[in-house]
Amino acid sequence: MKIVTPKIITIMNEKGRVALLRNRSYSVGRNVIIEYPKGISWERKKAVVEKVVANPTIDDLSQYVEISGFDSAKAWWLTSVALLKRTPPYLIVLRIREGSMEPTSKRSRGD
Repeated sequence: MKIVTPKIITIMNEKGRVALLRNRSYSVGRNVIIEYPKGISWERKKAVVEKVVANPTIDDLSQYVEISGFDSAKAWWLTSVALLKRTPPYLIVLRIREGSMEPTSKRSRGD
């Protein structure tokens, strides 16, 4: 899973948790690898899916806005609808696991 927004990367590194709206569901307890840009390479961290909310409402988002990278649940909702061109189907909360992984060599992988 890639994260490229600087504010979300900062929240992830400082708070150890991040909330994202995604098009597909993840299972609670599933281990994932988060990749994010750092310099000319991609840094990788291990994370676990802590919570999944199907068909989240603005009220659901308000519970996690402090780890979303947005100033308000409404702004988060409106931005996501504009980007996805539909109502975001899943709210995913990830908890970062201790230890980092080896960085990948270049950011120009294109995926």
